[in-house]
Amino acid sequence: MANPNKSNLTVSELKKTNSQLATENAKLKKQMTEILNKPDKRNKIWKNLIIFVCIAFAGAILVAGNLLFWVGNTIVDTNKFVATVNPLIEEPAVQQGIASYTTNQLFTRFNVEQSLTDVLPPRADFLAPTLTNQLKSTTQSSLEKILSNDSKFQTIWKDTIKTSHEKLIGYIRQYEGNGTITINSIYKSLSDELQNTKLSFLANKNLPASVGSITVANFPYLPLAHNVVNYLGLYQSIAIFLLIGFSVIAIVLSANKRKTVIVIGIMFTIFMALSILAIRIVVYSVTNLAQSDYRNAIGALANIIADPLISQTLMLLLLGILIAAVAWISGPYKVAILTRKRVKTLFEGNIHQAIFSSGENNFTMWVGSHRQILQWSAVAIVAFIMLIVELSPILVFWYALLILLLVLLVEMLAAKSH
Repeated sequence: MANPNKSNLTVSELKKTNSQLATENAKLKKQMTEILNKPDKRNKIWKNLIIFVCIAFAGAILVAGNLLFWVGNTIVDTNKFVATVNPLIEEPAVQQGIASYTTNQLFTRFNVEQSLTDVLPPRADFLAPTLTNQLKSTTQSSLEKILSNDSKFQTIWKDTIKTSHEKLIGYIRQYEGNGTITINSIYKSLSDELQNTKLSFLANKNLPASVGSITVANFPYLPLAHNVVNYLGLYQSIAIFLLIGFSVIAIVLSANKRKTVIVIGIMFTIFMALSILAIRIVVYSVTNLAQSDYRNAIGALANIIADPLISQTLMLLLLGILIAAVAWISGPYKVAILTRKRVKTLFEGNIHQAIFSSGENNFTMWVGSHRQILQWSAVAIVAFIMLIVELSPILVFWYALLILLLVLLVEMLAAKSH
């Protein structure tokens, strides 16, 4: 007959062993889950590298796109180019430069000193250099007065700039070649303008090969200018698409998306700050490379053409700061949380209560439960408007203020969450 105590002891031991095995099994499952869910260190490195490359590409594309939009808004468009450079003729430095250049060219083409020597008596020919300098000074002063006071000349100046710019852009659009300008290419351009004139009989004539093939100048960047002018709109669209695309890829791949948005905003700010510095260096270099007689005029020209680019770059810099600031202030950071709490307390404790008293309604409850969605939607809408309108640093400030007011308005309307 079997011993019942021995049988019970065996069952108890089996139950205990089974419990231990179950515990160990659960522990192993937990460890296996952690191992499977733990990201591979190598994959994490590659992912971070891709994020970094995407942010770097986005910054570089922002710089290139900034230049493309400046070229489109200032250089290629004749009306905007004329509007930009028209004030040049009113600059004293430019007036002095034009007068100086005209006077120098006049006295270089005609040997005034020799002419004076020929008409002076032999004993007075030593006065020729002094008289030449006085005549040159008087000529330059007279030209400066004409440039500064003659509105008719200023009108001719503006019309000449417009006509010249239209011809230049038209020539670049139609140009086909490798950057070498020959007599044939110049004649072809002139021939097109003679079609509807009394000199139309000179159009479409074939020049001798020995003459037409003579190289007048070589501009290796002319084919690039031809492509930019003809496909500028396409390049601008591609720049916007790539900028948004690389930024979105970096944000999607990152584990901490808010931090990536802040980094993108900071990187955009840095790239734009460096761009402004580079523009200033280029303007300074161009000015100092000019001859001393025309340095002030060249400096005024370089500054007035670069001003739209600097304003546009400054606008993008402020936009980068705005992106980083919005992402930071809405994040789980100690100072940001403290700031939000103080604003929230202000609106919920004073303004909100003053408007809605102690009773809430369905609207305020709905706004309270969708607070973050509404705030980010307001930011996105204003950001989209900023992309499709022509901006200036002042407008960026007002748009930033509008975003702040919309965010605070949502805070004011939102009921306190429980």
